[in-house]
Amino acid sequence: MDLKKIAVTATATAAFAGIGATSAFAQDCFVVKRSDQGATSVGNSKSWISITVADIVGVSGQCATDVNAALTAARLPTVLATMANKTLLEGTAADANGKTADAKGVDHFEESPVVGEIFGVVSGVLSTDSACA
Repeated sequence: MDLKKIAVTATATAAFAGIGATSAFAQDCFVVKRSDQGATSVGNSKSWISITVADIVGVSGQCATDVNAALTAARLPTVLATMANKTLLEGTAADANGKTADAKGVDHFEESPVVGEIFGVVSGVLSTDSACA
């Protein structure tokens, strides 16, 4: 792997590692099976914030289009929404029993396997796509 690809992959890693620390994801939970349209729509409310994966990793133009296409092909979201005012299921039996990391309902970013899958797809695009150079 050349230095450019390493730098791109490192950027994606840092973006996803810091996802829970960003102000947009201060509440650190999201609805896993929500459609991109649904995630975008709820972002217009006072209770939810939505952001695109392309914005999280800081890409635009053709690179963002290619990232979105790869995520869509992998049946993963291109838009994520999180509560603006609370963490869903925090302190509940679902939280205690690992249901916030099962990729079925509400997941917490730092525990969700979906975030790892998104990272894998995005890293692949960023490290191989000339539009992301």
